[in-house]
Amino acid sequence: MQRRDILKRAGAATTVGILAGCLSRDGGSPGGSGSESTNTTTTTTTTTADGTTTEEMTTKTGMETTTSTGDGESNLKNGTVKVLSSNCGTPENEASVEVKDSRMVITGTIGGSDSCAIPYLKSTKTDAKTGTYMVTVGTKKKSGTVGCSECLTKIEYRATLTFAGSVPKSVKVTHESMGKSKVVANTDNS
Repeated sequence: MQRRDILKRAGAATTVGILAGCLSRDGGSPGGSGSESTNTTTTTTTTTADGTTTEEMTTKTGMETTTSTGDGESNLKNGTVKVLSSNCGTPENEASVEVKDSRMVITGTIGGSDSCAIPYLKSTKTDAKTGTYMVTVGTKKKSGTVGCSECLTKIEYRATLTFAGSVPKSVKVTHESMGKSKVVANTDNS
């Protein structure tokens, strides 16, 4: 009688061990809940028609994207975009700009095509003719995501741009999302 109990328990333990090995991915725990780093860094070098070269380094950590740029003309040291909330709902396009010391804070709402859309700083540059600092916030699919809800998404974000010198006095913010472009803020901080 005891022999049968021992064999049943040994068989159950072996089955659990085999299934755990089958469910594990890349040596992690079952279901992929092991500790994986979600930080990625991308460096992009752009040369414009007039020969100006801009190098941009983007680091993504979870729901925050940091951009460091060496554009020289605007004294921008870095910029971060943090998602404040993201929900299925009617997409809106609006933003406000606040300047504090050497920082510019843009708080806004942008639409996304699905629940995996995240905002990012698509471009930052100074208009040579007007001197206006132009910020474009776009949306893209968060890397490594699967199983996105197919719904239009309302994404609230806060972008913080830190400058080495003075903050630009005139700012124009544009949202580019779902194939559309719209100016959402146009301020003069002089």
